Amino acid sequence: MKKLDRYDLLSLGIILFVIIFQVSRFRFLPQFIDDYYHLLVARSFLKAGGWVGVSFWDYAPVGRPHLYPPFYHFLIAGLLKLGISGIISLRILGVVIPIVFFLSLWLILRKIFSTLLSFLVVLITFSSFSFYISLDANLPATLGIIFSFLSFYFLKKNKLVSSLISLTFSIYTHTGVFLAFVISLIVFSLISQDKKAFKVIFSGFILGLPLFIHQLRYIEFLKLEILREMYFTHYNLLVIILGIAGIFFCLKKRGVYSWFPGLILGFEIIFLKYPYRFFSAQGLFCLSLLSAVFLESIFLKIRKAKFKRVLFFIVIIYFLFINSSIILEEARAKFRLLNSTFSELSTGRFYDFLEFREFTYPEFFFPLKRIVLENTDSQDIIASNNKIVAVLLGSITNRAISTSIFGEVRPFLNFVPYSVSKIIIWVKSLFPEKKDLLLERYERFKWEKIFENDIAYVYKNPYYKKITPFRAAFPFFYILLIIGGSLVAIFLELKFSSFL
Repeated sequence: MKKLDRYDLLSLGIILFVIIFQVSRFRFLPQFIDDYYHLLVARSFLKAGGWVGVSFWDYAPVGRPHLYPPFYHFLIAGLLKLGISGIISLRILGVVIPIVFFLSLWLILRKIFSTLLSFLVVLITFSSFSFYISLDANLPATLGIIFSFLSFYFLKKNKLVSSLISLTFSIYTHTGVFLAFVISLIVFSLISQDKKAFKVIFSGFILGLPLFIHQLRYIEFLKLEILREMYFTHYNLLVIILGIAGIFFCLKKRGVYSWFPGLILGFEIIFLKYPYRFFSAQGLFCLSLLSAVFLESIFLKIRKAKFKRVLFFIVIIYFLFINSSIILEEARAKFRLLNSTFSELSTGRFYDFLEFREFTYPEFFFPLKRIVLENTDSQDIIASNNKIVAVLLGSITNRAISTSIFGEVRPFLNFVPYSVSKIIIWVKSLFPEKKDLLLERYERFKWEKIFENDIAYVYKNPYYKKITPFRAAFPFFYILLIIGGSLVAIFLELKFSSFL
């Protein structure tokens, strides 16, 4: 066990700030719409009694294949089962998972590489605000990275069972992160001639077969789209430049450092169609790793202690308080000199970021929630002309919705969402002086207006369908057994190896 040095103390100082900031955000979470979808899935798993491969909770009552890896939904379902409310469950995970990410990052990198490198990675990833907020906005991806790093750490420590289990958790958490990680392991194995990684990868694919077979079975329903988030991409200039330079330093160092170029290659291949994910989120994390390698190499080459201290001070000041970026906002580019996490928080400009924008306003949504609950039962369907409103209300009222915010997987059949829904929440036009022709068209079907507030009308449709929840293909009992058994296996391998 390495003793704590000054770099560790600096890392822990940043992590302490992360803990304080995350806890202070508790009542404002969740602040990204994806979490409401995940909550809707978790509630539906509880209705089914476990994992189901067909989504009956959105695009209801027709449904569609459910292809999303389920581990994050199991975590939410576990908290719900303990009696914790849906929003509080999301807040707990939103606070805890980014903290675990930074702690894991620091501990793993200092054990495999050096305390200097681990500090530089913690510093750069924390200071890149677009990446920092993506940790909360894309929690399954964050978990996937944690599991991937654990898998690599156990691999390097020759704990192959623990490495395999961590890789399997990554498979069932986030497909994109898992595939990027596998590509990185392949590149690392080819460069370092480490054959153990291929054993872990092959075994991981065997354990992931149930999910892979299910996904391949419905591959025709998948349609990859360019997401709207691409119009909110942030480019951290120095991180990109240093990251590119870091690739050559890693290839020169070889050994364990050869994992990082493979990692950036994996994320580039997987997230090629999603520039936001590569330059502002998961890919920026890889660029941060490479940037840290470059800076570590420079510091180690400098012999004059005074010059090294000055450069170290400049690096800390730049990343903590400056970290300039080019920001693509609604397809318009602008330069922001001060774009670090500290500067964004201190100036209050973080609402410029899509992931920091509020979606719930209690004074507007709580009355809508009450109306939905009073006029529906657990098998009724709700709809809205705004998909975000539909998934938000569906998740907090535990009702199926006839639309979805994710269009990557199409429904089994095409249908008119309003025709099957008992309650329709029609968000008012931003231009009230203009007639809403689409609303007038549907009102002819004898919709009854039962509520109105400043943002929406609520209608009851006399002609509607109900859902029948699917029975779980894989009950929670077996899920708990597998997760518990996996954790015991990791504990035993680590405990047993300590006696050797």
